[in-house]
Amino acid sequence: VVVDDGSTDNSVEEVQTLHSDQIRIVRKENGGVASARNRGIAEAKGDWVVCFDADDTMYPNALEEYAKMIADYADAEVLISSYDVSVKRNVSSPQYHYCASYFRETVKYYARGSFYFACTGVVCAKKSCLRSLGGFNEVYTHGEDIDMWYRLVSRFVTVKSDVVTAMYQLSAPNRVSHRK
Repeated sequence: VVVDDGSTDNSVEEVQTLHSDQIRIVRKENGGVASARNRGIAEAKGDWVVCFDADDTMYPNALEEYAKMIADYADAEVLISSYDVSVKRNVSSPQYHYCASYFRETVKYYARGSFYFACTGVVCAKKSCLRSLGGFNEVYTHGEDIDMWYRLVSRFVTVKSDVVTAMYQLSAPNRVSHRK
């Protein structure tokens, strides 16, 4: 699902050049990034959801890694992989951390301090979990993702992988419009 949140660039046209029946474009008035993510979640037909922004790049191993985590951790409700920032590539070896209560408290501590333990493109969550939390907070124009990750890991069984599955382009111009 590609949500066109009132974009003014040519991103929708770029998606249309892919000519795929597996891609569905949903157009809506600009309501901000949280509103766009909530619409995408509502439109998603699967049980699991991963959101991507204009500054995220999914690596070819991402879906395979999430499938492995789902198979290995049947009670998991939130999956978080690792990510690269900008053009720097981090080398990691596969490790998995079952997030017990003490770990959740650590994650919450760092999330409060804006430590990015996850970027949007590496969080895969059950659609039911996202919906039970009321989706992304549409009042926020920034930090709505950190708020959501905090709420998710505070309430649901989470598995964190050290395998890198995406790149967050910190230096990329943000093409996502925010609600005014």
